[in-house]
Amino acid sequence: MSTDHYGKESRYYMTTFSWGNNEFGQLGDGTNIDSNVPVTVSGSVNFIAITGGIFHSLSILSDGLVRAWGANYSGQLGDGTLNDSNIPETVMALMNAIEVAAGVFHSLALLSDSTVRAWGDNFSGQLGDGTFNSSTVPVSVIGLTDAIAISAGLNHSLALLNDGTVRAWGGNFFGQLGNGTDTTSNVPVTVIGLSNVIAIAAGGGHSLALLDEGTVRSWGENSNGELGDGSTTDRSIPVQVVGTGGSGFLNNVIAIAAGEFHNLALLNDGTVLTWGNNEYGQLGDGTNTSSNVPVQVLGTGGSGFLNNVVAIAAGGFHSLALLNDGTVVGWGNNESGQLGDGNNTDSDFPVPVSGLTNSITIAGGGDHSLDIQQLPVPPLPVITCTADIFQLNDPGQCGAIVNYPPPMVSDQCPEGFTVSCHPSSGSFFPVGTMTVTCTVTDPCGGSASCLFDVTVIPNPCLVGGTPRVACFLTDENGNQLDPLAEGSILCREIPQMGGRKNVTMSLPNGQTKRLQKVKVLKKGFVVVEVSGGNITMKTLPIPFQAVETFFLCAHAGTSVHCEITDFECEATIICDANQNFQQLDLFISMCQSVQTEAEIIVEIEGKLCEPRKEISTSCPFPDIPPQCSEVFPPATSSFAKSISYLEKPVPLMKGRQQEKICIRTSKVYDWVIRPIDITLRLDINQVNFIC
Repeated sequence: MSTDHYGKESRYYMTTFSWGNNEFGQLGDGTNIDSNVPVTVSGSVNFIAITGGIFHSLSILSDGLVRAWGANYSGQLGDGTLNDSNIPETVMALMNAIEVAAGVFHSLALLSDSTVRAWGDNFSGQLGDGTFNSSTVPVSVIGLTDAIAISAGLNHSLALLNDGTVRAWGGNFFGQLGNGTDTTSNVPVTVIGLSNVIAIAAGGGHSLALLDEGTVRSWGENSNGELGDGSTTDRSIPVQVVGTGGSGFLNNVIAIAAGEFHNLALLNDGTVLTWGNNEYGQLGDGTNTSSNVPVQVLGTGGSGFLNNVVAIAAGGFHSLALLNDGTVVGWGNNESGQLGDGNNTDSDFPVPVSGLTNSITIAGGGDHSLDIQQLPVPPLPVITCTADIFQLNDPGQCGAIVNYPPPMVSDQCPEGFTVSCHPSSGSFFPVGTMTVTCTVTDPCGGSASCLFDVTVIPNPCLVGGTPRVACFLTDENGNQLDPLAEGSILCREIPQMGGRKNVTMSLPNGQTKRLQKVKVLKKGFVVVEVSGGNITMKTLPIPFQAVETFFLCAHAGTSVHCEITDFECEATIICDANQNFQQLDLFISMCQSVQTEAEIIVEIEGKLCEPRKEISTSCPFPDIPPQCSEVFPPATSSFAKSISYLEKPVPLMKGRQQEKICIRTSKVYDWVIRPIDITLRLDINQVNFIC
């Protein structure tokens, strides 16, 4: 009961509208209130095909899923229940659908693999699964593997095969299966005498087929002249629809549609012919007289003839036409507002459906209508986040529960939008800075994001319990060090421009001494740790340094060696009356040993030879053997005189070669021990605590 029209540009998005009877929620707008103007079907942006049954509706999504809404007392919604729904529900276990059809109490879907699924009422075998058991979920129609189109009537179903033949199944009281009998069939049977068919349509108790030559065949019930053969005789095999006024045969047809007891044909010149029941004016010829031959539909307002039509659809007792400008007109029964013109008055000629200007697909249900609009994509949404948030940690926590206002959003998608933020407001944020991302998305394909930072500032005054404060030496990465270990604290001379300056100093005894001015740098890092309750906070490494001036005997060639011999660090946390951190006071006390020294070489020269102890003392005193080493200088040297403390004089070694030994060592020229105190007072902007 639907015909599609495409050709709009792809920069549009699609939304489905519906109007008319809504007793069972078949309009899909979330209510059960009838509407005589189009309303938006909930969540319909991705619908690409629609169809209407007597009291329910079906759609296909762009991903091949099927949604259904409205009456469900026979399981025709296919969601596994018998519950009506006024919003679209997903049909279970169904994917890759390319066409849907809705009967009175049953539904069909054609899949991309050319098979057919059916669900809902099966009293007459209209599900085609070989049983008469109704089903709330899709079942496979037996024997169909090459279907290219489907249609559903009151209690029968049709399928067009890719070879141009037609299969039918279900109720056959009026011969609507077209197999020459009036016997019901719960499996597909071949419609007799049809080939080269390009379109099919199932009405209440009759059926239609459009051939590739532009002629139309019909079969089944004919009590209202719905077969269009000039009679009111039912037919169990196809007959040819005659031309207007009963002359010749209908031709130049490019589309067909079947209602409960009437039919429509779209001709290649954009005009429309109708035949069958006309109780409510559904033939659109300006009368309420039924016709067993085609009549021409009048123009809008009842003047001229309707033209520029690109698609047609039939409801139970009303008709629809889509014009080439994207507008829609309707005529016939309007008791429930199914003509969509803003009133509930029947019309025997076409009237414009209110507000539809970009239609691409129309469909008629029992007493309701459907339409897919292809609308210009609205501007992308705009989202604005709150400013960055700074908050102290919660008492006794290494973080805080942070609540923030939702972002401001501007979005013009008529389907609405959704906003999500991560982490969400009311989440626990650990100490430090975390970025919150908020995103708005809409069914029209728009999305936008914004960011802001949440910084939880650690407050040492809120550690809980009785706080304990400790201070210790670390490296620049916060690793604790032994303050007395060499290199833990940098202590070195600072080179001065032009070198060390000579300074004459007066000693206490009145003598003067020329010394050198030396500048020494002490530098390192400390970390302050505050603990209490179940948490511990530490500062990032806090640098300290001091430069002192020493007057030392440090002439050219000497170097300064510095050593820390004692180290103490005390820290005081200062909080205000509201337990807000205000200040950190640090007192660092060190003892230092500073020396000036230079490397020297001591040269020792001498001769010495003594018997080895293992030689017996009973032997006469031997001559000194020539192999004895010479380690001391001759006795005549000034150095030999300086070792006169030896018990025996050193025998002279005439004729022996002297040996010299050099010893490399260092000499301390000056040595100072001095304490140094460093005091730091840091405000809240100079200290960074971490948990």
